[in-house]
Amino acid sequence: MLLHTGCVSKKQYLIAESGRIEAIGRSNALLEQLVNCQDENENQAARLVNLLRDTIELGRNIRNYQTMLSTNMSEQEKLNALLNEN
Repeated sequence: MLLHTGCVSKKQYLIAESGRIEAIGRSNALLEQLVNCQDENENQAARLVNLLRDTIELGRNIRNYQTMLSTNMSEQEKLNALLNEN
């Protein structure tokens, strides 16, 4: 009786092993790329928060300056009216 074992030739084994090692290398490279992308995403999210905060602050400043300008224009109009009366 002949038994057929699952043996493969050394060449086939080396090819398969080479493919396995290459796949592990690609997997490690992809994991590193994923970590880098996650870090970059966190950095961009923090930058976005800072930009939104700055935008809100600048908007508040613009509104304050517009109010001050409007108040100053009203005061100037009153002074002009008084000068015209004199």
